[in-house]
Amino acid sequence: MRKYIFTSICVLLGICACQESEFPTFDTSDFRLYFSTQRNQAMTFRFYPNTETYEMKFPVQLMGATQTEDKEYAVEVVDTATTALSSDYALPSPMLFHKGIVNDTLTVTLKLTDHVKEMAEQNQAVTLGLRLIANENFQTGYTDSLFVKASFSNIIRRPDWWNDNVTTYIFGTYSDAKYSALIEFCGEADLSDYSLTELRVLRINFKKAIEEHPEYGWCEADGSPFEFPRN
Repeated sequence: MRKYIFTSICVLLGICACQESEFPTFDTSDFRLYFSTQRNQAMTFRFYPNTETYEMKFPVQLMGATQTEDKEYAVEVVDTATTALSSDYALPSPMLFHKGIVNDTLTVTLKLTDHVKEMAEQNQAVTLGLRLIANENFQTGYTDSLFVKASFSNIIRRPDWWNDNVTTYIFGTYSDAKYSALIEFCGEADLSDYSLTELRVLRINFKKAIEEHPEYGWCEADGSPFEFPRN
């Protein structure tokens, strides 16, 4: 009986040891970085009228004691996950993790270039993959949290707020051309916080602008006028 108990304890200890070994351990004297959240992000410039650059932010987490001075860290572009040209984006230089904090941000500037526009004509976004790498100041942290991906385009698509009620009572049947003109008119793309009453007022002003300014060329892709509900 004692032998059985002793054997069982050894088996349990062995299992625990195996389970613990599945988690990475790091030297606490090292300073390591990893991307904590929001590792895959997407945007379209069509939602930001009159804007040709956009700052996409990726949170970076420090493992270890806070730094007493700003220190440079490094990332590399992952070619297999990147279709963007080098002219389509800009990385900060130098890339600094700031002193006295454990959470910082990698800010990537995305650009609305001719290449991005050409890809949008093919209904495609461009992508940028980045990976944290070690340098003289920082090692890398969790292996599954070293990679981030930015997807950006000049593509327009029906937004979630353009639901059946908006179709029936406000703007009518959705089209990319109608939504694009609406964005140009009101200067914003996200109208999810608008009430139906506010959207109705917006529609009235939108229709008035279409009638008074034919030079804007606000119409469907085939040249026909936009149709709106009669209410």
